[in-house]
Amino acid sequence: MKTRFDSAVVLAASDVKALQNPFMNCLVRLIRAKDLYGLWSDDGDAELLAKFTTTLEQRRAMSRCRQ
Repeated sequence: MKTRFDSAVVLAASDVKALQNPFMNCLVRLIRAKDLYGLWSDDGDAELLAKFTTTLEQRRAMSRCRQ
C-alpha cells in the first residue's frame, strides 16, 4: 500500500546532514514530546519529518487543485 507521502520527500528528509542540524533535532524532539499516545514512536526521524514536508512539485499540485 502506498502512503500519501512521496518517496522523494522521505529521501530529502533523510539527508544525514540535514538531520544533524540543531534546528531539525529540536523540531523532532518537540514533535515527539507532543505525541502523548505514542503513535509516532515507531517512526524514524526522517519518516516523522516527511509527514510535515512537501516538495515543490507537491505544493504546485496543491495550488492547482485550489483553482
